[in-house]
Amino acid sequence: MSTLSQFGPAMVDDIITSVAQAKGKRKNVDYVFLGYKPYPAITILAMGTDFRVPFPTDYYGTKLDEIPPMRDVHNFAQMKGVVALGAGNVADFWIQYGQAKYNFPLALGVTGVMASDYYPYLQSGQIFGLLPGVKGAAEYEQLLGKLGAGSEGMPYQVAAHVVILIFMVLSNIGYVAQRRARAAGR
Repeated sequence: MSTLSQFGPAMVDDIITSVAQAKGKRKNVDYVFLGYKPYPAITILAMGTDFRVPFPTDYYGTKLDEIPPMRDVHNFAQMKGVVALGAGNVADFWIQYGQAKYNFPLALGVTGVMASDYYPYLQSGQIFGLLPGVKGAAEYEQLLGKLGAGSEGMPYQVAAHVVILIFMVLSNIGYVAQRRARAAGR
């Protein structure tokens, strides 16, 4: 796994370390964390040639050829699939510069507000999966039968949406009242 965001390495390292410990998985045996490189398009294109071009070592400084799971893995052709989790335009980079050029199976996990932009890729088969925000994470956890952070976050998301709706209703009531007051004052 890698990150294409400068804010990602420490967060990813923390998450994968805690998940690996909980599942009894070992670094550079059960998983590999390549780290971060800038310029997502260039990094993805280089990974399509050979992962060693942008990532000669993993995040921890170990050469890729010294990591058993990476010895015979050089590019996307040796991958069964890629799952890209992110916000902003990172998903676009994976579609445009990765999947479209190298034709590997791609699934995306994006923020809820971004999801509608990616359903056409799912419907056309260009991506094989889409995890739309907290709601998607909660649904995925339900499918697995293992509730976690996604399911825990749903009550907060629902509460935030209810508050937004209340403010919208109050704003409209205020707007209508203000228009009536102006009309009555004429």
